[in-house]
Amino acid sequence: MVKLACLNASHEDIKKLKQILKEEKEALSSYNKENYWLANEKFHFTLMKSAQNTYIERYCRHIFRRSSIYIFFFDSFYSQNKKETPPNQLSPIQHATILKAIENKDVKSAENIMKEHIQLSYQVLLGL
Repeated sequence: MVKLACLNASHEDIKKLKQILKEEKEALSSYNKENYWLANEKFHFTLMKSAQNTYIERYCRHIFRRSSIYIFFFDSFYSQNKKETPPNQLSPIQHATILKAIENKDVKSAENIMKEHIQLSYQVLLGL
């Protein structure tokens, strides 16, 4: 999917993704879990849409929504009541790096960073 986003993302898609990253950063710095989740979801859904493949977009949306329940229960950012930013919240950094690769049409880097992003999500959920 990220390969298609690299090849097909428009200037408007990239502009929108940059705005979403700002929203994500603001929500994280204020520890607003709901806005952080919404920005994260918007980032992924906008990225999927920029791939311009409705079949893959529909499949990825389904997987993303199904995995959300696990994130809410097992990611300490959502499950704890702390008012501090946890050190393991690397998603915004990875999102920015993915976006930079897409903006540069660097398919290989985008694919590698996305793999790392998915692996990090599994590690967080499994407590590794």
